[in-house]
Amino acid sequence: MPSRTRKRQRLGVSTCPADRLRAQRPDHVWALDFQFDQTSDGRILKLLNIVDEHARLVLEIVVERRIDAVRTVDVLDEIVTRRGGPLSFIRCNNGPELTANALRDWCRFFEGLDEAQTRSR
Repeated sequence: MPSRTRKRQRLGVSTCPADRLRAQRPDHVWALDFQFDQTSDGRILKLLNIVDEHARLVLEIVVERRIDAVRTVDVLDEIVTRRGGPLSFIRCNNGPELTANALRDWCRFFEGLDEAQTRSR
């Protein structure tokens, strides 16, 4: 049996540091992400998942053929209205729907949430 070689350590700075923001209370950090699926006839489905990271509670799952930045903002508005107040941080990746001006403008609308506080993972 050949001896096992140790996995090499990466050099440089991590793009996802261990000291990232952790949710302290409900509505502190929400995570947004998209998933894709396909129906049996080959048509694409797009799923928008919004999760409260503190409670690990799914706030909304939207399934549509097309979800753009404006639709994402509409869903966020509905959730904020339903939950009774704004959140503090949004965690999302750099997808085109999540870096659009519509979402940035929505973040600026709230006092507690601005572009500098919007974090990417």
